[in-house]
Amino acid sequence: MIAAPFLAALMLAIAVSDWRRFRVPDPLILAALTLRGLPLLSSQTPAADLATSAARAAAMAALFYGFRLAYRTWRGRDGLGLGDVKLAAVAGAWVDWRLLPFVVEFAALTVLAIAIVRAICSGATLSTQTKLPFAVGFAPAIFVGWQLQLLGL
Repeated sequence: MIAAPFLAALMLAIAVSDWRRFRVPDPLILAALTLRGLPLLSSQTPAADLATSAARAAAMAALFYGFRLAYRTWRGRDGLGLGDVKLAAVAGAWVDWRLLPFVVEFAALTVLAIAIVRAICSGATLSTQTKLPFAVGFAPAIFVGWQLQLLGL
């Protein structure tokens, strides 16, 4: 698929940015959403494909934003950045409903594993205050989920 190398490059750039600076750059989010809007990615009519993709993107962004607000209310601080909320919209735009839970779970487990290995190697301790770069796992998980979707899984 012609979009695969572009999406892979965007997701890698997002993961690297989050790893280095705990930031998910808006231009990369916009590029991923724009790439998804191209009419070469689905067997549906372009209008139906775009509507379905936009509905998933809006639902995922709303879900993650709701989680962000609930966590802030409960803990008194942010637990999820707005970049992660925007990246959730990208996940919704690219990945089908049935694979979205897998993508989010894969991302969470990946980031947790990275944090554990990092703590073991550095001798640091993990706590509820430890910042984790969620997009490091989430961006690649979006690409993997989309690839699984293309394989019909």
